[in-house]
Amino acid sequence: MPGGSNTLNKTSTKPTHSRTVRSVQTLLAAKKDNKDEKEPKAKRTHSEVSNDSNTTGDRPSRNSKVAKIANLSSNYNEQYSRKNNIKVFNFPRRDRQNLCKDFIEMVKKDLDVSLEERDVVAIHRLPAVHEPSPLIVRFFNSDVKRSVMRVRKQLNGKVKFVDDVTQRNMELIHRLEKSNHFEQVWYFNCGVYGRTECGEQINKIENGNGECAKRQQPDHRKKQQQKVTNRSSM
Repeated sequence: MPGGSNTLNKTSTKPTHSRTVRSVQTLLAAKKDNKDEKEPKAKRTHSEVSNDSNTTGDRPSRNSKVAKIANLSSNYNEQYSRKNNIKVFNFPRRDRQNLCKDFIEMVKKDLDVSLEERDVVAIHRLPAVHEPSPLIVRFFNSDVKRSVMRVRKQLNGKVKFVDDVTQRNMELIHRLEKSNHFEQVWYFNCGVYGRTECGEQINKIENGNGECAKRQQPDHRKKQQQKVTNRSSM
């Protein structure tokens, strides 16, 4: 029948058209991929390569600086937390001892400084190999501590009062004393200070190599030459 044959022909042409469209899309996609693969990548300039290498090379030094700053900050915070503390050496030990009471009585007797119980916030002994083990005393504030430390030279016997200095600052003081660049090194108010042989004072020393003090020392030869020149011109 004529009507039936036309219906079959129309139906049979649809799958062929669909396959043709899919084939064209596949070919175009493959051609685009091949084009992308064949396109050469832009070459990097010498300055870009140099900048990358500099950035990579600076990273360790940058990390080192950050670590150094963190260590200095940590040391300062620890030292600041000990600001009102003192360390007491050779304080006598006895059975059933009331450290706070005995300490206040000794300060009154030897230093003529009157303290109340509230002025001593905490007091305890540190573990040590040799007896008597040292004491750590925390005062109520810096004024109370200053009133005691100001007259500590009047202590009788072997008892000794010193500032409660961090291990890092103690090592720094020892290194500076051995560096031969300082005539005197001391601790004061959470910082380490030094005085060179020429009398110049260096404040807030944070490194222990002694080079900073060495660079700041004036040249005595230049001073002598200036004196000779001034005398000859007179």
